[in-house]
Amino acid sequence: LPIYFVLDYSYDVWSFGMLAYELATGRAYFRGKTPTQIINKLGHPEFIPPEVPLAIEDLHLRELIKACLQIDPRSRISVPQILRHSYFKQPPAGGKATAHSARKWGGGGGTFW
Repeated sequence: LPIYFVLDYSYDVWSFGMLAYELATGRAYFRGKTPTQIINKLGHPEFIPPEVPLAIEDLHLRELIKACLQIDPRSRISVPQILRHSYFKQPPAGGKATAHSARKWGGGGGTFW
């Protein structure tokens, strides 16, 4: 049977978390799966979100990804909270935040932006 659900704003946060996970690890969590397979997996009552690997050395990034990938949408971090997250307040990898980047983004930029 197909699984039906109503799309919610918090799904964008989940998607951002999956994108950050994939950029940070270099691999797709649902690699090789079709969109239907992914939806069925996500809709399964026993689905467990991906474990954020300790190989992601940036603790702020690991915390941000974990906050985005909460199963219960009501427990996920909000977009305003993402923008204020400590990950975005640190200097970019290999450099310092410029006055322009600090004004524009509220901080430096973390490890992969």
